[in-house]
Amino acid sequence: MKPILSEERINYIKSCKYFDEYLQGVKQYAESELEKDAPILNYSAFKLFKETGDRATYEKPYFQKRKRFSAFSIMYLLYREEKYKKAIEDCIWDICSEYTWALPAHMEYPMEEEETVIDLFAAETGEMLAEFLYMAGQELAPHVVYRAKKEIKRRIITPYITFREDYYVWHNVWGNWSAVCACGIGACMFYVGEKDEIEKALPRLYSNIEAFLKSYNEDGCCLEGYSYWNYGFGRFVFFADMLKDYTGGKVDLMDSEKIHSIAKFQNAAFIGISQNISFADAAANCKPQKGLSSYLHNKYNDVAMPAGFLFTNELSRDFVVNIRDLAWFDAETVTDKLVKPEYTFYEQAQWFIRNTDKFSCAAKGGQNNEPHNHNDLGCFMLLSGDDRIINDYGSGRYTRQYFSDERYSYLVTSSRGHSVPIINGKYQEFGQEYHAEVLNADKDSFTLDIKNAYADRTLEKLVRSFEVKENGIELSDEINFSSSPESLSERFFTCIKPDIKNGFV
Repeated sequence: MKPILSEERINYIKSCKYFDEYLQGVKQYAESELEKDAPILNYSAFKLFKETGDRATYEKPYFQKRKRFSAFSIMYLLYREEKYKKAIEDCIWDICSEYTWALPAHMEYPMEEEETVIDLFAAETGEMLAEFLYMAGQELAPHVVYRAKKEIKRRIITPYITFREDYYVWHNVWGNWSAVCACGIGACMFYVGEKDEIEKALPRLYSNIEAFLKSYNEDGCCLEGYSYWNYGFGRFVFFADMLKDYTGGKVDLMDSEKIHSIAKFQNAAFIGISQNISFADAAANCKPQKGLSSYLHNKYNDVAMPAGFLFTNELSRDFVVNIRDLAWFDAETVTDKLVKPEYTFYEQAQWFIRNTDKFSCAAKGGQNNEPHNHNDLGCFMLLSGDDRIINDYGSGRYTRQYFSDERYSYLVTSSRGHSVPIINGKYQEFGQEYHAEVLNADKDSFTLDIKNAYADRTLEKLVRSFEVKENGIELSDEINFSSSPESLSERFFTCIKPDIKNGFV
């Protein structure tokens, strides 16, 4: 296996102006953290999720520890200074001392097995340790390296090889989990595992990846939203690259038209100047991964990073992403190469996306049981530049209740938190049977029937049409009832306080 960062690449990074601001930010953060003690993961924070549903109190120091690891690792890999070596050794030792690498929110297991639960972030933790050890482990204290490899084996490799399909529920579940976990586990196998362990794991890892790809239709649209494309598909690409290296090029998961279609999703997902479509639980201001974008552009010339996103001084808590940003980013071939598509229609997902010189809009149909689902059939976004005139707020705060039977009591997940009609005081229902039907889609219009999103028996017709005009969109709802409705409300969500005068807004 080749290291993610070669010596030649390290020299290039240190001499290339595109990385200057980023490295200055990383150094500034690392220097400030050298003077601080590591955050503490205590039991009081650990138990909060089960007691109250709160995730943030435990997760904030958990991710802070990984961000410190990322900063110290980058500084040591680039500059080999003793102070960063000492800091990264302490970071590794501290992470190896954690009760579990998984989050309390993902702990649906017997207490005696919690230490070796493999969730998204346990897989991430194993991966970052394994990759760093592969690049610089020979330079660290033997005790630190021994302990880290032992914990990777105990917490990741051994549990995965002795796998129980009823135990790791993400194994064949469609969505980002199967790719993220497979990538993290794969890295642990490739960089730390023995050959027989890798050969035992590979068939199951292939199965995980197959499950992930089933979450995408052939059109390549990510129903979970752009931030989950960044996370899940990004990890798929990382895994595919490692696997290709391990097999000497014999296995290339990127070599398919479906993967090409998925890769192009980033082109369509950005609207306005630098805003991404925030349907479902997508983050509203997710930025592209620089290294991933370069990698995809080198593979598929029609995929590139959205214009205007250069390296800044922002450091992710995710070492695996940070290190590939440094290893893969190629400003000469990527920067400002992408012109946003004027029109995109995802037939299977029922997403309509339109960009003009004056505005951008996106609207969706689909069905109300999608990954990270919101009850949002017929909702839309309208932007002028980067100003969200009509907005979709994306994800709410992640708590236990947010992913429980209480999910649709939240404003952002219920249709009451989207720009769709309220029929007789009732909102859209959850379930695959509550679906939209596209009646027409072309460059300048999008029409869909969303009657079946509601359980109201008196509702005979609800056809929503979007017409693209010179300065915006014209929205029309045609609604028929079998008897006079008690109430009918049109609702529109915006971040801009409206001025309502004389029948106009």
